Amino acid sequence: MDAHTKQTPLQEKPGRFCFRFKPQDIPGEPGARSITVADAFMQQNYERKFDWEKDYVYTPAGIDDEEINRKLFMFLDVNKNAGHACHSPRCYRVEGSPMTFTETKFNGASHYSLMFPWGGRDRTPLE
Repeated sequence: MDAHTKQTPLQEKPGRFCFRFKPQDIPGEPGARSITVADAFMQQNYERKFDWEKDYVYTPAGIDDEEINRKLFMFLDVNKNAGHACHSPRCYRVEGSPMTFTETKFNGASHYSLMFPWGGRDRTPLE
C-alpha cells in the first residue's frame, strides 16, 4: 500500500468535533465559512477535504453575518457512515489565517452536542 491509499486509525474512525470561532476570523466567502473550517481541519487531521458523502457539518446561524460580535460553535461529524462517535465531541478553538486548531474543553459541549443527530437529520441521534 502506498502513502495515498494507506489509512491511519484516526482516518477510519468516526468522530464528532466542536469548533468555536469568530466568524470574521475565517477567510473566504462568508456563506462558506463552515466548509472552510471543515476543509482546513480535515486536511490537517485526515489528509483529505470535507466530503458530504462521508461527513456532515452543522453550520451555526449567523456565520455569514459580518456584524456579529460573538463566537459561534460548529459541529463536524467525520466518517458518518462508519458508526456513531462517542458522546463527547473533541473541542477546538479556531483562530487566524492560516487557521490553527487548539484543543480545549467547552462547558456543556457534550450536552449541546446531543441536540444534533449524528451524521445529519436523516440519521439516528447520538445514543
